[in-house]
Amino acid sequence: MDINEYSFFPIHDSEIMSLYNRYLNWHRVGRIGPEVANESALSDHLHTLHESESFLKEPTSWSLYLSNIQNKSTNLYKLGTFLHDFSKGIQSHKSKFEICSVFGYNVFHDEKNAEKNLFIPPLSGNFSYKMLEEWAKGNSHLRTFLPSYPYPNFLNSLKKPIIKFQESVQFDYIPLKSKSYPSYERISIMLDVNDFGFKFKESTMLKKRLLADLLMMDCPTDLRLSAIIKESVDDSLNMDNFIKECLYKSAQDIQCPKEYTFCFDNEGEKINVPYNLERMKLYLTSHYDYNGFILAVSKISELETNIIRPDIKLIYEPNISQSQIIENLLNPSELNKEENENFEPLSITKINNEKNDSYLEQWKIFILTSLEIIYNIKK
Repeated sequence: MDINEYSFFPIHDSEIMSLYNRYLNWHRVGRIGPEVANESALSDHLHTLHESESFLKEPTSWSLYLSNIQNKSTNLYKLGTFLHDFSKGIQSHKSKFEICSVFGYNVFHDEKNAEKNLFIPPLSGNFSYKMLEEWAKGNSHLRTFLPSYPYPNFLNSLKKPIIKFQESVQFDYIPLKSKSYPSYERISIMLDVNDFGFKFKESTMLKKRLLADLLMMDCPTDLRLSAIIKESVDDSLNMDNFIKECLYKSAQDIQCPKEYTFCFDNEGEKINVPYNLERMKLYLTSHYDYNGFILAVSKISELETNIIRPDIKLIYEPNISQSQIIENLLNPSELNKEENENFEPLSITKINNEKNDSYLEQWKIFILTSLEIIYNIKK
């Protein structure tokens, strides 16, 4: 029986939307019937979740995956298998595979009804998922992912943070395309802010990326799954010279080279590759141990657009034990001793006992933990 248990609800946040999106009428699909009790009960409803478009450098593999799923209905465990296959693109011992659950809303704008009042939905009344599918196929609409702020009760329920309010700046550079160096991709350089100066954290080159936005109509929020293969270039670049050209005056005044030539050490051969700055982002982040995974709660300032937005993500690195990730975060020089001197990650023993479990078992724990957060984040 196809029950009309969903409806469009208006949603808008001019502070975190781009200038263009602020003037559009956005709505999220939500459930109007009885809520699914909790994340455990939701595991029986995994086949009712649905994926939107994704962005991937090799779209063929993603298209083949979706073609095997009738009406794009998502079984999250099968999705975990697909992501595991995606990770086989790792070709270097310096590469790292990272999966993140990002929490927010998938919102829609009906382009045919652009002049309507903000509170008039794209599809009026209550509807079933089948009716929503028919609307989506027959109407011109925009969709975007809107980050979500957590409720204070959720933040207060978390354990003491591993690292609290770490300020960092991410510099994203893109290479000038040339036949001389076709294999060089986007570089992200992360520097921690320390006493109005910079301290090197990491530099990585993006190799592959996949985004899958899940329409969680039975839940308080939606979910974006991000899968990234990135390669460390810490040993290849001379970061000291780069940092000397960066200046931190304030959170609103950060300077760095707009153009920069990075010198890569490729098996003893020095290769100079020119890059252009794409964007800068200022992070203020606290890291928490959540069921053995890292939960990063950030406020992100996009320095070019002056947009300030939240970013809440659960991080899973399948090729690295979660205890090692926590140990990497626990750098004594970065900790507030008064806040953290008594901190003991409660799930380290659990992680050590499970670190030899299969990827799919860990994926199951990760995705159920993500569903748990979806239910708790708005309480």
